[in-house]
Amino acid sequence: MTQTCATVIGIVLQLFGAGYLIWQAWRTTQKLRGFGAQATYNNFAPMIETLAHEIGEQFTHQLIGFAFLLVGSAFQLYAAVAA
Repeated sequence: MTQTCATVIGIVLQLFGAGYLIWQAWRTTQKLRGFGAQATYNNFAPMIETLAHEIGEQFTHQLIGFAFLLVGSAFQLYAAVAA
């Protein structure tokens, strides 16, 4: 693999990872903005569970996005040191 090819692959992977993170953050923002539940004594626990579930899913999305950034950086590092 040439240095240029490794650099381009790395940049594409990083762009994909960053785009994925931005898209997932936007998606979560839209879900939370649409969450119009009134906090009352009867629905407080289910409301907290729903919010916790949505926020808990963010770890998986962030893991995927940062994995693409990591692999993209590894390709760029390879291109930088491969002579």
